[in-house]
Amino acid sequence: ISLSATQDFWFEGNETVQINFTSTDIEIDSDDSSASIVIADAQTRPTVDFTVATNSVAEDVGGGTQDVTITMSGECQNPVVVTVGYTGAALSSGGLADYSGASTTVTIPSNPAPPVAAGSVTQTVTLTINNDTRVELDELATLTISAVTVAQMGTTQLMHGLTITDN
Repeated sequence: ISLSATQDFWFEGNETVQINFTSTDIEIDSDDSSASIVIADAQTRPTVDFTVATNSVAEDVGGGTQDVTITMSGECQNPVVVTVGYTGAALSSGGLADYSGASTTVTIPSNPAPPVAAGSVTQTVTLTINNDTRVELDELATLTISAVTVAQMGTTQLMHGLTITDN
């Protein structure tokens, strides 16, 4: 039996081929009736980080929302789920919080197309910015990537600081 692996463009992890031998013409030892072959993935597991470490938004931003972008370093054959948590004074101000949000998940869809440029696979997290009438200091919302499935957490920008400037 001859098997050939075909090179692809995305990370899917190692794959296993199971072969079971059966025959009516020759005798097969029951201990040798199957074989497993592991095909090692040639691509490395992609990493997930925030695209930039910081940015700012006015409290009275038009539309009342701010998108923060997450970037994956490569492609995956399977969807990647990213969990993002929120902390900071801007959230803990009770009923007058400058933004609303709780831990959330976003899914970076699988990409079975030919390869794309590294860093061009993205997804956004959207925060609702609340415009209040208080005079206050600028406040900081901190977003943190806390879990990633299929891919792996990056090492450069797992936290994103969003400064909400008072109006």
